Amino acid sequence: MCTGKKKLRFATSSVCLVLMATIPLAWAGSDKPPSTNNQISEELAYGGRVEFESRKQGNFNLDDTKAEDETRNRPLVSLALRYSPKENISAYLNADFARYMYDDEAQKKVDKTELSIVNAYLQLDNVFNTMNIKLGRMRTKDEREWLFDEELDGARFELMIPDGAVEFFAFEKNHKDTMNTGANEGIRNYLLYGRYEYIKDNQLMAYYLIQDDKTAGQRNAQFFGLQAQGELGDMDYWLETGLVGGDEAGQSIDGFGYDLGFYYTFKSLPARPRLIMGYAYGSGDNNLTDNVDGNFRQTGYQDNDSKNGGIERYNIYGEMVDMELSNVKVTTLGLGFRYQRSFSFDVVHHTYTQDVASSNIRNSEIDEIPNGTSTDLGSALDIIVGGRPTKDTKVTYTVGYFYPGQAFPNADNALFTELAFKYNF
Repeated sequence: MCTGKKKLRFATSSVCLVLMATIPLAWAGSDKPPSTNNQISEELAYGGRVEFESRKQGNFNLDDTKAEDETRNRPLVSLALRYSPKENISAYLNADFARYMYDDEAQKKVDKTELSIVNAYLQLDNVFNTMNIKLGRMRTKDEREWLFDEELDGARFELMIPDGAVEFFAFEKNHKDTMNTGANEGIRNYLLYGRYEYIKDNQLMAYYLIQDDKTAGQRNAQFFGLQAQGELGDMDYWLETGLVGGDEAGQSIDGFGYDLGFYYTFKSLPARPRLIMGYAYGSGDNNLTDNVDGNFRQTGYQDNDSKNGGIERYNIYGEMVDMELSNVKVTTLGLGFRYQRSFSFDVVHHTYTQDVASSNIRNSEIDEIPNGTSTDLGSALDIIVGGRPTKDTKVTYTVGYFYPGQAFPNADNALFTELAFKYNF
């Protein structure tokens, strides 16, 4: 448990979040699994998606003389069935068949086929005219994927209230691939989440998540915070905040993080240019002797992706770095263009500074270890191009550069590229 002032801050924040969840709130969803728009019969429908993704990540270790590179190709077919015997009752099944062909960082060739049960749930709508219930494995996402972007097994109960709702979700993350063995995560999660639309197109959200870890890692954490998003004229804004407490590996946790920003669209100009600005902060641990870990960490189910007004989602903290928001400050400045609904082009720059100089980066694609004396991790530049040749087709190309800072002396640059094609049917 946290001690002293940290314990008081954690307890006070917990009470505030529980009280806030009693006002009208609801879950915020994002991209969905394949739609089932093709009718087989009155009660049965199907849909699907075909994808191909080619990705290369170069120089994970930031050393050109012995570069660690990975090249990955993945064709995928996703099929979905929906059975709706009654208007408010449906069962949904979604399976992905994918083949992974890649050269890993050690230049070892890998060829693996997976058949994954991605979604499989029963949905009951308008129960007693006030509640929606979903049971089984379901896609769970928040708008910027700061908390969740994962298929999770559990039971979700959503109580509808004017201008919002309150939701309770008990879940676990389990192994999905039916062709290859794998272990379940072993963490039980209990989420209270809600959203309130305080004015049209502007939402305030609150969440309280308990993680009960039964594995050897013993991460028993509590997350709570506020989120906000909406539109004010030509400006779209976001706010993510989080406090994390509890204990992990015998040490107390007391971290704080936030992410705020906006993009402004000049709608009267050709190609509708967008100015993108953001700042994110995840606390570090400035006292290594008090048995309290001050590093903020995210839920473990996040993806940190957003469109920011474009066609394709991209990593909000940089494609090549792809880090968790922990012991770091990330400043983002970008410029985007969009031609109607068919084409978008974004250039986004990030700078990274550690909150406390450390030789550790939590969950990053960069393998090289910082020197632990400088807080300057470096900067990144991402280019994201997205196109929709037809309403059912999307083609995207993403490039991400990472330029190491003083925390990586004598280090070389790293590069990420990805070409992706998707067709929905």
